[in-house]
Amino acid sequence: MASTLFRSLLVVGGGLLVALPQAALAPRNATGLSVVVAFSAVGSVYVLLAAHVLGTMFRSRSAWLLLDIAVMGGFGASMTWMTGHIAEGGAFRALPWFLGAATLLVLPVLAGSVFLQLSWGGADLRRGHKVLSVSLSMGLGAIALAGAGFCAWVRTGGPSSLSTFCVRDVAPSGGWITVLGEGRFHRQAFLLDTASGATVGGEPGGLFSPDGRRYVAYDLRTSQVVDIDLGQTPPRVQPPWDLAIPEPKGWSHLHALSRDGRVVVIATQDCLTVADFQARKVLHQSRGKREFLGSRFTFLSGTLLREFGRAKDGSLALGLFTRNAEGPLASRLRVGAGGGLFLAGPGGSSRALIPGARWGWTN
Repeated sequence: MASTLFRSLLVVGGGLLVALPQAALAPRNATGLSVVVAFSAVGSVYVLLAAHVLGTMFRSRSAWLLLDIAVMGGFGASMTWMTGHIAEGGAFRALPWFLGAATLLVLPVLAGSVFLQLSWGGADLRRGHKVLSVSLSMGLGAIALAGAGFCAWVRTGGPSSLSTFCVRDVAPSGGWITVLGEGRFHRQAFLLDTASGATVGGEPGGLFSPDGRRYVAYDLRTSQVVDIDLGQTPPRVQPPWDLAIPEPKGWSHLHALSRDGRVVVIATQDCLTVADFQARKVLHQSRGKREFLGSRFTFLSGTLLREFGRAKDGSLALGLFTRNAEGPLASRLRVGAGGGLFLAGPGGSSRALIPGARWGWTN
């Protein structure tokens, strides 16, 4: 045992001796060494252990190297997937805990694997590689399983695990409200029936239909329209519809819902989509950077959609979109000196569109 511990210390001892001058010359404060040097010291242990492990693997030229590659690749892929899965669930506060715990747990796994390799493998490089591969596989596998359990625990937290709540929207009928709650590790949006106290999971930023019997939201992560029928008991979540919006990124908003509760307007950073989600049909889709900032959409009728916004140059602008039209749908309108609305035509020409109309924000 003593000889094995001595050999284990030799693995990292040389590297730590190199780091001593840096620690001695580092600036000090009331708490001792600076944070940077502390991280460097801990990081050097990781690097030295990992260098020994990798060196043993490649120098032995054993078939166990295939297992090593598969285990390390699978561990990296699983950690990447779990990190994304936690982020998708809105549990951003859990990410530092998850990544920090995983990083700390890797250190004893590396140290334990090196210790077992030197203890049981001795001077036999191939036998030592076998012990190292098995112990490393078991250790990393245990970390991955623990991470999967933590990931599932965070994602399955319901409203009871939240501590603070904020009401985001109220259904026109007053029966349902949209609530955004925050817990220790995550944020979660859900619908709450104010009469019965029943809850239904939902995406934030959705809209209630005018009669309050339907809740429609857009999930940027999956590019799907989520439809919840609140008129049934219990509420029924309809199968999601994949809109296949090209490369959704940046930001997204479900801006408007038609009066009949069928047609939605979804604007992302690079695309505007008008879709009939009940018929599962895209009525209009225009690509390109959004021209208006702070846009607001309103259905004027079943076929006419109005967009108010402020252009990037600071001027006010208004766009009209006709659901049944073909080709480019955005007609630029400008506000005249007297407040009238004019349609911008080719070559800068314009003609009065709505005589006597005046600019203004409307609900």
